[in-house]
Amino acid sequence: MKDSGLHRQNGKENGKLRATSLETSGTSFFQIGFQFPKVTTNTHRQGIRRDNGTYTASIAAGQEVKGASYFGQGLGLLRGGAQMQELRCIKFALTADVLVLISKGILTVASAGNDGPYRASVTNNAPWLLTGGASTIDRKFVSKLVLGNGKIFEGNAIHSFDLNGTMFPLIWGGDAANFSGNAHPESASHCSASTLDSQKVKGKFALCEGFSIDGVAEADGAGAIMTAINLDDTAPFSFPVTLLSKEEIAQVLAYIKSSQNPEATILVSEAMKDFNAPEVAPFSGKGPSLLLSPDILMQPDLTAPGVNILVAWSPVGLQSSSQRSTPYSIRSGTSEATAHIAGAAAFVKANHPSWSAAVIKSALMTTANAMEPTKHQLENEFAYGSGLLNPTKAVDPGLVYDASDKDYVEFLCKQGFNTTLLRLVTGNKSVRKSTKPGRGWDLNYPSFMLAAQDGHKISGNFVRIVTNVGSPNSTYHVSIDKPDFVDVKVDPSVLIFATLGEEKSFVVSVNGPNISQVPIISCSVTWEDGVHLVRAPLVIYKSQASIIAHNLPISP
Repeated sequence: MKDSGLHRQNGKENGKLRATSLETSGTSFFQIGFQFPKVTTNTHRQGIRRDNGTYTASIAAGQEVKGASYFGQGLGLLRGGAQMQELRCIKFALTADVLVLISKGILTVASAGNDGPYRASVTNNAPWLLTGGASTIDRKFVSKLVLGNGKIFEGNAIHSFDLNGTMFPLIWGGDAANFSGNAHPESASHCSASTLDSQKVKGKFALCEGFSIDGVAEADGAGAIMTAINLDDTAPFSFPVTLLSKEEIAQVLAYIKSSQNPEATILVSEAMKDFNAPEVAPFSGKGPSLLLSPDILMQPDLTAPGVNILVAWSPVGLQSSSQRSTPYSIRSGTSEATAHIAGAAAFVKANHPSWSAAVIKSALMTTANAMEPTKHQLENEFAYGSGLLNPTKAVDPGLVYDASDKDYVEFLCKQGFNTTLLRLVTGNKSVRKSTKPGRGWDLNYPSFMLAAQDGHKISGNFVRIVTNVGSPNSTYHVSIDKPDFVDVKVDPSVLIFATLGEEKSFVVSVNGPNISQVPIISCSVTWEDGVHLVRAPLVIYKSQASIIAHNLPISP
């Protein structure tokens, strides 16, 4: 965010690792975001990938900046999660690279992807990754649309153009088709690039039934009304724009068709309190994983702020109808959430340099704030994982679930990987298949997943080992949160530690009736010593076949 006091390092990192990541000096942590093809701008700087690296780096480790804003929007104090750390941008792509990093104590944090709200849409789902979903914050941006008949719509968008209430002619995109460019009313109604006739749109507001306004910008329109993909996040625009629901778009279209001289104006955006936050963003990828064991991967592992985030932005990045040159922007996505988690991971590592990647992951997950299941019906932990990131608690988690690269290899063996696949994935030519295929219940993971066959009774046992990193002499008692019709037992129910670093094992047994009428059952196992709460979610759900058969949007 602010480069004072920083210096450029040699960008060469041994030439061994290949996809953009971030490492903070002395804290050994990486963050992965989405990658975009290289583009050339009209300046001497090249290779800017839509600023993904710029803004994720600023979230994770940007220095403090007072009075930052996007043209007055989101004005306030801006700082990264692990500020004053040195950033090293490194490229890597293979799972083998990630496992090498784990062996060096480096945690890889990856996004859950932006393919929600569908179930099983989560990406980057592997137990050696910390996969992050995106949640809302307690601020939203509103751009009100005022029609000529006095009707007002509270739309979503971010722009800073004050039109002083001036009314502009309003036209439906379908009535402004660029016939000379082979466009037709149906394509023009979506306002895609090259579909609108500039002679009909210039100086007017255009109503767009699709998710694009590029055609309006090309035709020099004065503003646009666009259909929102979802109404929980907003985006910045380089001219007056507001986003409405499909139902509201239909009302505006009815006004246009029934009015002889339709007109409208859009008021300057304003920030408002979002009383429903935090909620998981609809676009955030949802679990469960369908690629690896359904009994271990509750990914996303946790969520972090990823909606309407004020970030640093490269002023020489790509400019479009949705972004103009500015040192800051307001963005939404799981990359933003991932960067928050990445900064927190670096913060924890800085306080505990000797902790392994799995220990840091455990600390972040077991101290996360529990989220409200009633806000995420039928999604629950598949949307938010262990809960909402809480970096300050993660520094002192009490107990942790540790695992090594060898544990992950053992996990892959149980997934049926043969020696050839193991060597390909790990990059280790000496590794061999060591166990028979089986369920992945016993990977020392800070959550519990049980995939039950539809119509079959619930039955499963999990073995876990926790390590004491809290107080030398401590006693932890277990508490179980579950519905009455499920039986969950933990043996032993009390763990007594005499020293730091001491390990204790326990077994979680789960039994119950079939879950034909209940697609997901949320439980939790929490160890308490009077100071620490070490919470691990326990989720029981229908098998993968049921998930695939009913892969419908969960959110409206």
